[in-house]
Amino acid sequence: MRIENRIFLAVCLVGLAGFAFSQEGAFFEEGTGDASVDSSMNTNNGTDEEVILLPEAGVEAERDTPEHITREEMDRDGTADLWEAVRYVPGVVLSGGGRRNDSNFSVRGFGADSVPIFIDGIVLGNPYRGEGDAARFLTADLESIDIQKGYSSMLLGANTMGGAIVMRTAKPKKPLELSIKTSMDLDSAFQFAGTTTVFNLGGRNDTLYGRAVFQYRDVDHYRLPASFEADPEGENPQEAGDRLWSDSKDRKLTLLAGMTPFPALMYG
Repeated sequence: MRIENRIFLAVCLVGLAGFAFSQEGAFFEEGTGDASVDSSMNTNNGTDEEVILLPEAGVEAERDTPEHITREEMDRDGTADLWEAVRYVPGVVLSGGGRRNDSNFSVRGFGADSVPIFIDGIVLGNPYRGEGDAARFLTADLESIDIQKGYSSMLLGANTMGGAIVMRTAKPKKPLELSIKTSMDLDSAFQFAGTTTVFNLGGRNDTLYGRAVFQYRDVDHYRLPASFEADPEGENPQEAGDRLWSDSKDRKLTLLAGMTPFPALMYG
């Protein structure tokens, strides 16, 4: 190798080494873009100082988080079933009617076949079609509902392309919990339309806990809007007023028991 080429190569290596040394003090954490530590030499008074750069207040990494519905929100909105609980969630579109008069919903365009419903890790649905009526899942015994959009844990299994609905049963938090709630519904004509009753009994101590919740809902009818007109030819049996065959009765009994031998360990 000629002497000129060797000198040129040596100069390039020295320049690259100096540039790398000047950039050694600052680095960024991968995936966050936030500067962590910037070490620099301070020539004042001949001392070394370490400068720490913190991220701006309120700056967080953006991610698609699931919608979380708490027990307090369900009580505030007066929701009695899953169909009513998810009506205010962005990206959720309610649907109802059809031959079976099911009340379902879609999450970002994915229907019930791609968004399964789980309660404490167990999938719910009719065996013959794998779906369920969201209006028949009573929620008075739940602690929270998570609507996962577009992604979900692989532990939930298949058919979760559009997400998943994860419901969690509430556990008692006090030594004794006893409550009875009843409500009555009126239609648009201020006539009796149904009633809902919830009985709750539970308690816990240092090592054991248990809870029993009984829910009963009796829907008398569904009122059609005043603009509905009956078929003058009589081919449609539906007349103005109450919707035909819209009455229903739901009963749900939840029994929960478990033990906590250690504060961080729970069996149930």
